[in-house]
Order: sequence, then C-alpha cells, then structure tokens
Amino acid sequence: MTTRIKFARRRPKLRISFNGILFKSFDLMARFTAFFFVLALCFSTNLSGQEILALSPWGEVRSVDSKTGDNTFVGWTGFYSELWTGMAKNSQGDIFASYGAFNTAYQIFEIDAITGQATLVCQTNLFGIGGISFGPGDTLYAANDRTTPSMPHPYDLYTIDISTGQTSLVGPMGVNIVASLNFGQGEMWCYAEQVGLAKVDLVSGQATDVNPGFWGPWLSIDSMCFTDDGTLFQLNSWLWIMDLESGVPSMIGDNDPFFSCSGMEFLPNQIEPFALWTSGESGGSMKLKVAGATPNGQIAIAVARGGGGPTPIPTGYPCAGLLLDLNSSMSLLRVEMADSNGKASIGPMAVPPSAAGRIRLQAIDLTACTTSNRTRIIF
Repeated sequence: MTTRIKFARRRPKLRISFNGILFKSFDLMARFTAFFFVLALCFSTNLSGQEILALSPWGEVRSVDSKTGDNTFVGWTGFYSELWTGMAKNSQGDIFASYGAFNTAYQIFEIDAITGQATLVCQTNLFGIGGISFGPGDTLYAANDRTTPSMPHPYDLYTIDISTGQTSLVGPMGVNIVASLNFGQGEMWCYAEQVGLAKVDLVSGQATDVNPGFWGPWLSIDSMCFTDDGTLFQLNSWLWIMDLESGVPSMIGDNDPFFSCSGMEFLPNQIEPFALWTSGESGGSMKLKVAGATPNGQIAIAVARGGGGPTPIPTGYPCAGLLLDLNSSMSLLRVEMADSNGKASIGPMAVPPSAAGRIRLQAIDLTACTTSNRTRIIF
C-alpha cells in the first residue's frame, strides 16, 4: 500500500504527473500537514557514499565518493605514460588494470587499492584494449581495437588467461571505440562511441545497443563500474548512474575536471550504496529507481527545482535534522516501500521537457535516517 504525505501549501512551483496523480512542489520548510509514519524520531548525519577506485590514463589513482562525486588522491601506479585503459575486479575483490598502446603489446597489472601501486601480472598479444572485465567464473574479457591505430577502430571481444597472458577471440563486437567493459546482473555490457550503453553477447561477442534513440554522455573518456548488487555508475567529468533499462544516465555531481578516468571499480567489502536514479528521458515517461535501502523499509522521495542546499528536515518530524542536498523549495514527491533486496521502482510517470536541467531528487531511508545521492535530471 502506498502512503502519501502532504506539505503545507505555498505558491506552487512544479507539477509532476505520477500514475495519473498530480503532485505540486511547495516549500519543504513548512510543517507537514499529515502524519508521516509511526517512527522513532532521531537526528542523524549523512553517511559517506561507498568508495570507487578510479584510474587515470597516466596512472593516477583516486578514491571517488559514490554519493557526491568528490574524490581524493590515493597514489600512483608507478607507470606514468598515458597508456592505462581499463580496470576490472574479480570475485575475490582483487583489482586489475590494462596498460599498453598500438606499438607496445598490452599488459595486465594488479592495482593495490591502498597505495595505487601496480604489479605486473601478464603480457598479452593485444595492441588495442579499450576495456576489461571479469565475467562468469572470473574469466577476464577484453574489448580490443582490431585495426589500431587506423580508423574506424572496430572492436573484438577476447578472453585473457591472466596466468599466461594467452588470449582467445570470442568474436567481433560490431561497435567502434569501446571505452568501458563491465559485467553485472548476469550480463556483459559496454559503453561505446556513437552507441552509448550496449549489452554484449559472451558467445558471439556482438554488442546490442540498449537504446538506439539515445546517445550520451560522451566526453572522450567514459568509464563505468557495477556495485555488487548491480547498480551501474559512470564517471567522466561528472559522476552518473547509468540506467540499464533505458540507457539514459542521471547525474550525481561534478568530478575533478582535470581528472580523466580510464577505469573504475568499487572497493571490495563495502555495503551497497544507497542510490537513486531515473530511467528514461524528460518529455516522456520516466521512472525513479532506488537500490541499497533498508530491506522492506519505507523510502521517501524529495524533489526540488534548481540548485542549492543543504536543507534540514524540520524539528518534530521523522529523521529531524537530517540534511538533504536540496534547496528550501523541496517537497515530498512520493513514499514507497523497498522490497526484500532494498530496491524499489517507482512509476512510470509523465515528466515535462522543462524538467531537464532543473529538477533534483533525493531519497530518504526512513528506517536508517540516511539519504541517497542527489540525482539530477539532465536528459
């Protein structure tokens, strides 16, 4: 059963259609005018997001906060040429990266997550690796440019035996310039120029565009990584969550514009990030999706127009004092129940084109009194 909560009315700012019901955005600093839930009131600070280990083409390693996009320096690989092209994590939590160029065969290194130091694991016979990922059975796959450095850079899918460096061709991928290769939710995925997100067949190697009607973002270097539970994060000059259903990402926040990312993986042995993102594009039907919430717990979705924040939940209400990364125009959009895996999908809802670039959303776990990342509708 869905429960709706209303805020005291002020001048309406936005109308969003949700399953045929219109919700108006009002100032959240006003008191609630209806009951919320029977919960113990508490004060809680926001928890930091789970950390992503990110690698630049020239060997700089940084830790990226999955909730904000903020990053901190970890260390250097020890190899400073601009030749790092991919990163992969196996089932044991060990992190590896690919290093090479068209005139020097690619090598696979293991990356120390604490220091960033790289240790050689094997030498391959490939000269154009654009992304690597461990698949079923910890088999290492690589997307390799067949004709590097010639145009148009068609890619093939290979497997690599990291104990020997021996490679085996799976098949042509049918896409050019693969920037990232990632395994999650039982499938292999890639991100490729002029295609965007695509699903990769591990038998044939063929990549199939998730959404032929959408392409982006593409900023010369784009990397992705899955959480253990299957949420796909993307990093370029901004941090995003990529929606597997629509192939359309929603923005979390800015990354360091001087840090280009050629590979990324979540650090091992962490809890699932409490994540919120959108599916689809404005001007049509969209969904809201949540992962990492308290299993079978209640989730509130707050919405605001424009930038700014933080804004606290007022005294006298559930999770009072909790800071939301939204401005004071925020209002309650929806309350939902997470499933037994801590996930929820809300919608579809009709969203006007004017929402793009203006609307920000954030989820509140009403059991733990924690917040998700703030997400922005960009497309």
